[in-house]
Amino acid sequence: MVPAPVPTVIPAFTLRTTSGGKLEVVWLKGVFDGVKLEFDLGTAGIKSDTDLRPNYTLNWLPSAGQAAMIKVRLRYIYKGEDFGNWSEWQSWTLTGA
Repeated sequence: MVPAPVPTVIPAFTLRTTSGGKLEVVWLKGVFDGVKLEFDLGTAGIKSDTDLRPNYTLNWLPSAGQAAMIKVRLRYIYKGEDFGNWSEWQSWTLTGA
């Protein structure tokens, strides 16, 4: 039997650019169902999503020739419920193609 995860767990993740210039969130699933993601897209607003299989690609880019600082944070999902704590925000700059 696998022990239950610590209730204060925080998802570890990294950010990278895909070949198409989009943002990819690289995370490890472990015993969790998935993650909830929040994106601060600056003037474009906030986007939330759920991912049940690593990794996650943000299908959004700023307007052509424009750059935007994106902030991302994650929280685990365990047994169908939000679990643990939100990660710290990580930032990444995307440029529209």
